Amino acid sequence: MAGRTQSRLADSDYEDVLQALSATTKGRLFLAEYLRRTRPQETRGLLKALKRVENNIDLLRSEVRQEHVGTEIRRIATTLSGAASLRAAGPEQAELHRSMLGKAGDDLLKLAESLLPAASTSSGPAPAEIPPTLSGATTLTAATGHAPRPAAATVTDERPADVFASAPEGEKGRYIEDDMLFFEAPARTVQAERR
Repeated sequence: MAGRTQSRLADSDYEDVLQALSATTKGRLFLAEYLRRTRPQETRGLLKALKRVENNIDLLRSEVRQEHVGTEIRRIATTLSGAASLRAAGPEQAELHRSMLGKAGDDLLKLAESLLPAASTSSGPAPAEIPPTLSGATTLTAATGHAPRPAAATVTDERPADVFASAPEGEKGRYIEDDMLFFEAPARTVQAERR
C-alpha cells in the first residue's frame, strides 16, 4: 500500500473501515478526535464559501444599469396602457385587467427593490409598515424590502367610504377627502385613488 496511490475509497471499503474502527474503544476515540480536529477546518471552509456567495449576490444587486431601468419602465408603461384599454373595453375583460395591473405592480416593486439594494441593510430605523390589504381596496405596498408583499393585487370599483367602513379597526384611514382615501402611518401618508 505504500507504493500505491488510491484516489477514492469505494463505499463498501469505507463501510468496512468504519465498522473496524467503531468496533474497538481505541477506534471510536480516534474517530471522535478526528471529528473534533477537522470540524473547525470544514466550518471555516463553508463560511468562506458562504461569504463568497454573499459578496457575489451583493455585487449583482448593485449592478443596476441605467439602460435596463429605462427598458423596464417602458415595458411597465406598455403593460399599464394595455390594462387601461382593457378597462375601457368593459367588465368582460375585468380579470385580464386585474392580472395586468397585478403584474405591473409586481414589476414596479421588483424595479424599486433593485434600485434600493441598501434599504434592507441600512442601520437607520425601519420604515413604517403600511397595511397590505384593505378588504377589497387596491392593495397598498411600500416599495422597500421591509413591507409585506401581497400575493396578488386586488382592484375594485368600491367607493373610498365603503372601503373605509369595511376596513379592520387597526387599518382604517384617518380621513376621506375629494374622492381620495388617505391612510396615515408614522412618517408616511399613503393615498388610494377612488376607481
